[in-house]
Amino acid sequence: MKGQFTFLKMSLVGLFLIAAVGVSAQVTPETPSVTFLCNGATVQLTAPAGYDNYQWYFDENGSATPAAAPGASEDQIYTATETGYYYVEVWNNSDGCKSPMSEGYPIYILPDLSVSIAADGGDAGYCVDEATTGITLIATLNSPNSLPDGLNVTHQWFVADDASGTNRREVVGATESTHQVTNPDAGSYFYEVVVSYDVTVVGSPNACAATSNVQQVTVSPLPPQPTITIVSTP
Repeated sequence: MKGQFTFLKMSLVGLFLIAAVGVSAQVTPETPSVTFLCNGATVQLTAPAGYDNYQWYFDENGSATPAAAPGASEDQIYTATETGYYYVEVWNNSDGCKSPMSEGYPIYILPDLSVSIAADGGDAGYCVDEATTGITLIATLNSPNSLPDGLNVTHQWFVADDASGTNRREVVGATESTHQVTNPDAGSYFYEVVVSYDVTVVGSPNACAATSNVQQVTVSPLPPQPTITIVSTP
């Protein structure tokens, strides 16, 4: 789900009619108008066409004196890969007059997600007569260790007929970090959960999502009711 995307968001007004504002703060998920990007993906920023020269700048903290952006930073389009603020200025060879530097454009690279699931208490099975309570599956977010302020994740549970995912389907309404399994029918059920960030990410709607391990849950039938017979008489 990682890849390269074109993101044409800087406008002529934003680039030239508004002077750059000294932000002097790191880009966070709570930065106004921040663009979110998956770790390892890239996004292309573009400046207006029609100028002889372009210079892109980058600064992690939005200082008043950003440095030249790393890589190919003298084209109309620049490929951004890091968390921070991006700027651009333009000019023509005829007069050499440079535009005011654009406002800082904030990009935040989301940490990779990793999730695992297990049965509460370790027992991943129950008898059919225990179906009213069943068992609880718990999803644990392994990475990142803690979510930055302003970020949350969503959960969606799935169940399949076997460990390879045959007939995998969404468990309707199962969108929490825990899921109560109360299947009344005997058999084996194979669960997994998908976690995603609750923000709009450049690219696929499922960009940055992570899928857990598969947890088998076994619902065992009851033995038939026994009958008592006479084996022998005294």
